[in-house]
Amino acid sequence: MDLARFTPSYLSTGARIVHVDGARADSYAEDGSLIRPYKAIQDAVDSITDQAADKKYVVSAAPSVYPENVTTKRHVALCGASGFGISRETVIRTASGVALTVPYRECLVNGIQARSDSATPAHAAIRVYDDGGGAGDSETFVVNSQGLSTDGGDAVLVESNATGDTAIALYTSFDGGPSGRAVHIDGGGLIQFLGGIGGEKNGVLIENGGVALLGAEVGINCSDSDATAWALDVDGGFAILLGNTLGGYNGLRLSNGGIAILHDAANIGGFTGVPVQTAAGTVLALGNVALDQFGAAPWSTWSVAGITVILPTGTQGAGTTGVGGPDQRPTAAGNVPPISYKFFALDITLGGGTAGTWLTWNGAAWVDTGGTVRP
Repeated sequence: MDLARFTPSYLSTGARIVHVDGARADSYAEDGSLIRPYKAIQDAVDSITDQAADKKYVVSAAPSVYPENVTTKRHVALCGASGFGISRETVIRTASGVALTVPYRECLVNGIQARSDSATPAHAAIRVYDDGGGAGDSETFVVNSQGLSTDGGDAVLVESNATGDTAIALYTSFDGGPSGRAVHIDGGGLIQFLGGIGGEKNGVLIENGGVALLGAEVGINCSDSDATAWALDVDGGFAILLGNTLGGYNGLRLSNGGIAILHDAANIGGFTGVPVQTAAGTVLALGNVALDQFGAAPWSTWSVAGITVILPTGTQGAGTTGVGGPDQRPTAAGNVPPISYKFFALDITLGGGTAGTWLTWNGAAWVDTGGTVRP
C-alpha cells in the first residue's frame, strides 16, 4: 500500500485530463476538452487507449447524475466533485448491472458516488475485479467516495484475484440496501480506514478465503429489524478489526474456519440478538476488547492482562450455538460447542489454566481449565 507514491502521480500536471459533463445538453463534437467534454463517463474512459504506468490519465467528471454502467482501466483515475469527505455530487446510477467496475491494481476513484438500484444480488454499486493484468506498482484506491445500494445488490463486491491484492478505501462509506450487503468480499481483499459501513439488513460478508482489515473509525452498523442479519459474517474468511464498533440485530458470526482478530476496543455487539456466534471458527481477542449486547443487562466482566471479555449472567435458555445473547448460554455442563467460542492470549495464562484455554460451562458458572470461576 503506497498511497504517497501512487495517488499524487494522477494529480500532478503530468497527468492527462479528459473532461466529462453530464449536465451538458447542447450539441457539439465531444473530444474530452474542457469546452467540449464527453457527456458520458464510459465514453471518456473508452477514448483512452494508450494509458501506461508512465502515461496516466484523469477522467474528471463534473457534478451530475450519470445513468450508466462504468468500467475503468488501469492507469486511469476517475475523479468527481468532492472536497474533504464523501461525495454525493458526481453520481453514477444504474437500475441494472454494476454501476462502477474497477480493477484491483493501479486505479484511483475519488469523489464518486456509485449507486445501484437493482434488485439483482450481483448488481453491485462498486465491483473490484481481477482484470488479468497481473501484479502492478500499486493497489487501487477508493477515496472520498460512496458505494450505495438501494435494493438487492451489494454496495461493494470485492472478488478474488490471482495476485492476492487488496483494494484500499479511505474516507469512503458503503451502504447496503434492504436485502443486499454493504460489503461482500468473495475471495478478495479490502482495507478500509476512516469511513462507515451500514446496511438496512446485512453488513459485511467475507467468504471463500476473503480478507478484510477494518481500521479505526470504521463503524459497522446495520438494521435491528431482521433476526437473520449479521453485522459481520466471516464464512471461511479472515477479518481484523482495529478499534471498531460493530452492531446490528446480531453482531459477529464465524463459520467454516472463519477467523476474526479483535484488537483495541473493538466493541462487538448485537442490538437485540447475539453478539457473537461461531461454528468452526476462532476469535482472537487482543488488547481492550469488549463483547456486549447493546441495551441489554445484566453482564459480567473479567479482565486478564489487558483482555476484557464480557459474558452473560442471569437466566439464560438452552441455546448451544452461540454465546452472549438471549437464549444462548448452555444449560448443561460441558464445553461451549467445539471450536465455538475461544478466547486466547498468546502466552498469557488464564486463571491457573493454560494459554489458549477453553471456558467451560459447569451448569452454574463459567470455569477455565484451572478451575477458576470467570467471573
